[in-house]
Amino acid sequence: MSEMKKQLLTIFGIACLTAMTPVTAQETYNKWSIDIDGGAIKPMQRFTPSYGVGLASLFHVGLNGRVMLNPAFGLRFGYGMNDIQGSKNSQEFHTVMHTGALEAMLNVGRIGKFETFSKHLGLMVHVGPGLAFLNGTGAMTTAKEKAGYFTVGFMPIFKLSEKVALTTDLSFYAMLRQNRNWDMQTPSAVQGGFSSSMGTLTVGLSIYLGKSQKHMDWRYEDASNNDELDSMRQALEAAKSTLEEISESMEKVQKDMADDDQDGVANYLDEEPNTPEGTHVDTKGRTVQMPEFKDLMSDPTVGNKLFYTVQLAVFSRNMPENFWKNISPIYTLNIEDGTKRYFTGIFHSVEEATSVYEKAKAAGFGDAFITAYYQGKRITIAEADMVRESNGPEVLREKP
Repeated sequence: MSEMKKQLLTIFGIACLTAMTPVTAQETYNKWSIDIDGGAIKPMQRFTPSYGVGLASLFHVGLNGRVMLNPAFGLRFGYGMNDIQGSKNSQEFHTVMHTGALEAMLNVGRIGKFETFSKHLGLMVHVGPGLAFLNGTGAMTTAKEKAGYFTVGFMPIFKLSEKVALTTDLSFYAMLRQNRNWDMQTPSAVQGGFSSSMGTLTVGLSIYLGKSQKHMDWRYEDASNNDELDSMRQALEAAKSTLEEISESMEKVQKDMADDDQDGVANYLDEEPNTPEGTHVDTKGRTVQMPEFKDLMSDPTVGNKLFYTVQLAVFSRNMPENFWKNISPIYTLNIEDGTKRYFTGIFHSVEEATSVYEKAKAAGFGDAFITAYYQGKRITIAEADMVRESNGPEVLREKP
């Protein structure tokens, strides 16, 4: 596991342990606030070749509700909107991502006793999971998808008054199971785990709510509570060894979930762990022979006739059997530019192909379409209609 992921786990564990450590809070302190921010975003991976963004894309806006359960720990739930557009050197695309998250808030300013040198300066660390909804348009496709993510952020705060604080926020998003690139094109290789990432830098305000004069963000512990805070710090120190054990366990899980031979099957399921690149495999990583479209065309009962098929997608590499989500049979056709076309079915008519086409669209293959072949060459449906009118029904391949 990378050091960054270990740090994320440690921060999350500390937040949970802090929540379980009681710190008596007086009712004279407000607990609720609204956090509003806006600024720049920077998707860092993944993009399709010839797609990309500049140094940063504007804009991000966020609206969050926050409750501090004690001076050290709180919870935040909120909404964010991110607008991602291609740079002037990129192919045109526009992706809007809406996010919702539930985060633990750790008031480092109070734990670290920032009040000893400033009673206006604080620091929050927020960490937690969220769900993202992406909607993108571009020159080649229009698509939607949803993905999970895990975020960690650092939010310095400066108290302007007892009701308002100025905030800045630097956050990192590790996207989980994002199937499409930021430009909404389908990647050429199956991605898993934390497959993409994004950073945000924003400026905003915390608006404190409640009838009391002061907010829990700025509750300074007096001498009577110092022993309690010291006990909490000792508990956090004692938890480090436990967190390290959890990190080691997660490292093993990540290794098992990795795909070392890049055949689309996780290591713990892969019965052939060293499959050569470009080999088609089944759900257990075992080599399978996927029928070549050219072999099918060599059959005179098919290749010299008119027939219809559903083209699912075009990729630059072989895709594993489980990628096609129970759609079969799958045929491949190598193209001169090095890409591969993937098809399913040999049909007698457009009507026969339509049900399979609808199944493919429902399974997430948004680029699927019905096409026709005649005498070994791909033709349009309109051209196929002309061939039928000119040659009669005997030009069609016979029904199996």
